Amino acid sequence: MPNSIKQIIFTVLLAMLCNKLHSQEIILNAENLQTIGLKGKVKTMKETSFTAKNTSNGIIKSIKGWQYPFEYDSESFFDTLGNLVLENNLNLGKKEVVYSIKYDSLHRISAVNRQQLAHHFMYDSLNRINSSYKTDPRSKTLQTSYFTYDYNDKNQLIKAEEFIENIPVSVETFLYDTFGNLVSRELKRGAYTETHRYTYNSDQLLVKDEWKDNEEGALETTSYSYKNKEKILEHWVEFENGKSNGYIDDTFENGNIVLSAEVEADGSASYPEQYTYEFDSHGNWTRKTIRTEEKYFIVERIIEYY
Repeated sequence: MPNSIKQIIFTVLLAMLCNKLHSQEIILNAENLQTIGLKGKVKTMKETSFTAKNTSNGIIKSIKGWQYPFEYDSESFFDTLGNLVLENNLNLGKKEVVYSIKYDSLHRISAVNRQQLAHHFMYDSLNRINSSYKTDPRSKTLQTSYFTYDYNDKNQLIKAEEFIENIPVSVETFLYDTFGNLVSRELKRGAYTETHRYTYNSDQLLVKDEWKDNEEGALETTSYSYKNKEKILEHWVEFENGKSNGYIDDTFENGNIVLSAEVEADGSASYPEQYTYEFDSHGNWTRKTIRTEEKYFIVERIIEYY
């Protein structure tokens, strides 16, 4: 898995789990300032990436381009609650909506729309999501999946059941510790079972995520190290047939990745990716320089605040 993809997945997971993941956030899986890692009351953000070259005057921009083909120039819009309400892909010479949300009359999120999936939510009298359904945005009348949700007396999500054409297809269960931390989520789909186990330190910060299934056993583990309650290291290990298939170590400063080093199963190490930043007065980076073995990239942000 490319470093950048893995970083996106686990950055979002860590942001959610280390801040007492609430039941509604598990279900909504929506984006906001916290999951994206932005500080202050951000209103809009535009990101543009360039290939770059190292010169006698330092690393300078060359032409537009991203490190990975799945990445794109974008513009993002946030509301005063900190929720991402709209994101446009700007790479195609025109604006293409890749993410948006809708609110109901009580200003609760009623839909999260992504390119290939729209998720719609219904609430009970306690403002808990009690059911939802997913549709394909390309066919707005096609209902692909329907979900129901059960809670315990602490309003913690304990079960999510999925149906297709009224036939149950999967059940996911959730367990919590006495501090309210999510410690286990188990998905059963037919004969297949997938489990995540979460471990926390005395500060209630996530220190380990173990992912396994009943077919291959261990799939991935991610361990987190902290200094003064701030993440400084993320150690990700991939498994194949129960054996380590290599690992990636990501080093962080002030919440931003500064070094990513990958080691293969045979012990060989690839050239580490290095990241440097320039920041605004709110502590958000506005320029990121990426150095790989032979290539350089510069990503620029224009951020507007409320």
